[in-house]
Amino acid sequence: MTFQTRLVGHVPLGLDTDLGVLLFLREHDASRNGHLVRRGFQAAAGPDVVPGDFRVLQRGDLGGAGTFVLARSGRVVVLARLFPWGGEVVVTAPTAAAANAATRRVLDRVPPPPPDDGRLPVTFVDADVPDREVRIVAPPWGDVAGLYPARVRDALSALMAHRASVDESRRLMVWYGEPGTGKTSAARALLREWREWARAVVVSDPERLLTDGRYLRRVVLGTADDDTWTVVVLEDAESLLHTSTKATSALGKLLNLADGMLGQGLRCLFLLTTNEPVGALHPALVRPGRCLARIEFTALSAAETAALLGRPVDRGRTLAEVMAARAVATESDPAAVGQYL
Repeated sequence: MTFQTRLVGHVPLGLDTDLGVLLFLREHDASRNGHLVRRGFQAAAGPDVVPGDFRVLQRGDLGGAGTFVLARSGRVVVLARLFPWGGEVVVTAPTAAAANAATRRVLDRVPPPPPDDGRLPVTFVDADVPDREVRIVAPPWGDVAGLYPARVRDALSALMAHRASVDESRRLMVWYGEPGTGKTSAARALLREWREWARAVVVSDPERLLTDGRYLRRVVLGTADDDTWTVVVLEDAESLLHTSTKATSALGKLLNLADGMLGQGLRCLFLLTTNEPVGALHPALVRPGRCLARIEFTALSAAETAALLGRPVDRGRTLAEVMAARAVATESDPAAVGQYL
């Protein structure tokens, strides 16, 4: 099925294979409209977000993760995609004023977002299942900075204070070091510090993202509006460092997104974490001038470990080991240690 759509500007519609999107495009094409508006919202909403004077054309299921409602009023067509954590509305109309007015009517019917509980909304993406937003515990950087070795802490503090600009030339961050040195905890803190201007997307299948064009478009074109950046997190991305042909192709795509022509105009930053030592990293990945931040996570020294534990120690330890020792000493729940891997 082919749609000859006429757009004023390009509006990414998310899942190419989503039935609601396909039906919406069909209505857009039949209406011969020239204006599209897309807006997201952060609160759970029901089908009644669509105003009552719109005629419902189709309701559907979004892979068990949510629902959609497609409705029309004259030449104005509304697609509302609704999930437990929020959703989005896409409107097609003959004029910009009509599209904006219909969008505002829908957003005015969305319940207010839940009160801030200190948790950070993060979108988890996978090529084969619908996106899922989860609110995770993300401590302020000031609360955890003292847990890192001085050199690591200084590098992270500089990055926490960074704010991306439209002429950002370096978009790749590479964090490496042995397991347990606090990369995941630092990533959570970074996403919290940047929450005012960037949304977080965690990719469960990094290599698949960089070899599947449709999947890549869904992630990198999925920013909520023109002023919001996306931080794409690729954790434990060792497969991208291998020298196989497939991995090399994926790495090349990442580098093109980070500072090549492919990434121009996209408001995306990429955080790559790996347990590999620096010697195992591909030279093209860490060449001078390429990375916004290249940080090696190391174990704490014996002196730093002793200061955190409040007692003498015979050797340095990783952050995970320190937190485990603290948990045993205070008889607290050791499950929390996992966040420091």
